[in-house]
Amino acid sequence: MTTTYDAVVIGGGIAGLTVTWRLLAAGANAICLEADSSAGGCVRTDRIGGYVCERGAQNVLEEPNGPVSRLAKDLGIAEEIQAAAQNENFIASNGRLFKMPAQLPKLLSTRGILRVARGLASRSEPERSEEAVGAWARRRLGDEFARRVADPMVSGIYAGDPERLSLDATFSAVRDLERMHSRLLVGALRSKPAKRLVYTFRNGMGALTESLARRLGLALRTRVNVVGISAGANRSYRIDGCDGIEARTVIFATAASIAAGIVKRLDPALARSLQSI
Repeated sequence: MTTTYDAVVIGGGIAGLTVTWRLLAAGANAICLEADSSAGGCVRTDRIGGYVCERGAQNVLEEPNGPVSRLAKDLGIAEEIQAAAQNENFIASNGRLFKMPAQLPKLLSTRGILRVARGLASRSEPERSEEAVGAWARRRLGDEFARRVADPMVSGIYAGDPERLSLDATFSAVRDLERMHSRLLVGALRSKPAKRLVYTFRNGMGALTESLARRLGLALRTRVNVVGISAGANRSYRIDGCDGIEARTVIFATAASIAAGIVKRLDPALARSLQSI
């Protein structure tokens, strides 16, 4: 027997769980399919011997009443929000911790500091094409800053490679500053950065995904390995790897490379575009 849903969401991380819950709340007949044995993706918490151990994201950084806090309120877990014990950021180098940005002069050499100062004060036109964070840091603030500051900072926030991560996608405010003011120092002095909060949840970030999973109930299926999608009846899509499921809409909440493998038979051109990300 085949069940046709309004929407099938592939991927049970924070994005997939949230969009499925929102669809159900709006009256849609939706289901979320997750390949792992449990949902949550990069937002999962293990609680071992009284310790809270995060598997991925450790906190939230957003403006007051941002999307995550609104989601927590809607889920009824806003009272579990807990401000971070400390807001300082540190970079480890040669066995020492350097508080950022206060101890930046101690992290960089005199030559490196002078290069940063020159980059902040001098005029420079932004690149017309998309630019990686690492390339931008070297161009504007020098190689030493890129290696000792930008690299660990980007790795700590995004767990990614600054030579491959797009500046526009990760630090759009910096790019906007450069476009509005050719001198970064002038732009920084004139700008009024929005207030942002750092917080987590009393029992870990997993409180979010666990609450969503409970709300979905039978609308969440784990251990379902979707291997592809194909054309079904009446302009629907058949979900290959999960017998008896079709959908009028398929929503991908997975990595682009995984989505590419799933759509390659249905739309090879789309698969190639996804694989290039």
